[in-house]
Amino acid sequence: MAVTYTSYRVGAGEWRIAWTSDLGSPPTDLYRIYQNGALVASDVFVEEWVVYVQAGESLVFEVLDDADLEPSTAFPGRLTIGWRRVASATASYRVEEYVGGEWVERYTVADDGSEWFNWESRYLEDVTTHQFRVVPVGENGNDGTPIAFATLMVRHPDSPITDDNVDDKFSYDSGTNKVTIAA
Repeated sequence: MAVTYTSYRVGAGEWRIAWTSDLGSPPTDLYRIYQNGALVASDVFVEEWVVYVQAGESLVFEVLDDADLEPSTAFPGRLTIGWRRVASATASYRVEEYVGGEWVERYTVADDGSEWFNWESRYLEDVTTHQFRVVPVGENGNDGTPIAFATLMVRHPDSPITDDNVDDKFSYDSGTNKVTIAA
């Protein structure tokens, strides 16, 4: 498995992702690159990849160097919060996270006149509910009414059906032609 990743911006919307392998350089099976869970390149010999990212786009990459490995079933560990513009006299939006019993400022987004805004969180702890809020700040410096968000981060969800329990999860009634799915 590729063990070390680095990424850096090399131009407008252009990022270079580099990695090294614990199997040595190059690995015998070469590299496979997955973007958002889909295979985008295989038999890659080099240890870097250049990608173009659109404004507001968030991509997840995984590089594998062992033919026996499959891409991860985990979801990305970050949350993207989106909100609609609230008023023409808004100068910015303060994004805050509820940590240790208090609201902590994470970022300020300038109001550039767009109708929609978004912000991507830090890497969030798994199996934990996270709370965020967006506070509009007027041109006069006064805070507006916050918009609150809460989410349960689960990057590794349990599969509801496995080969061992598939018969326990489904039943079919030939008289009614109905399928029952057990939780």
